[in-house]
Amino acid sequence: MNRLPVPLFLGPLLFILVAGLVSPLPAGAQGEERLPVATTVVVEASELTPGAVVRYDETTDTYTLSAISSDPAVFGVIANQPAIVFVTATSAAPVITSGVTAVRVSDENGQVVRGDL
Repeated sequence: MNRLPVPLFLGPLLFILVAGLVSPLPAGAQGEERLPVATTVVVEASELTPGAVVRYDETTDTYTLSAISSDPAVFGVIANQPAIVFVTATSAAPVITSGVTAVRVSDENGQVVRGDL
């Protein structure tokens, strides 16, 4: 059987990517955990706290911290320790764009329920 050689450093990474992206459980199933994947972006903010929600403004091509409820421009969440980081910018913050992570929330405007942004 002819097989293409896979460099040792790619083998585990490919397994992690496949294991994190393919799940035998339907989306939202109890007990399902998804691998947090982050990409780095330059966020215009004086302080970046893990769990803060990041938004993308298409008109100015900038990333900032979200300051409104149910922000339609949500891009992701500032990461604490993501499992995988795709570095796309130097001097940038890792922002989780898929997977499961902790998010900073407030009950200032009422009770927080699943599905709130």
